[in-house]
Amino acid sequence: MTNVAFPSFENSPLIIGNVPIQKPDFSGVEFAGVFQDDADFAAIMDSIYAKRNSEDDSEVDPDYFY
Repeated sequence: MTNVAFPSFENSPLIIGNVPIQKPDFSGVEFAGVFQDDADFAAIMDSIYAKRNSEDDSEVDPDYFY
């Protein structure tokens, strides 16, 4: 059998081994508490919560819902 793509590896030995793979930590723990004492961020979050909890549905298209 001839390997056209890699002819120089044709007679090379095959090495098989287990290589440990480290799973990166993407949990976000290193960012926890970053905005804890930020008054500007607290004001933004209060605004978001107020908008989310309001009964105002003026931005909702009534034709979208049956």
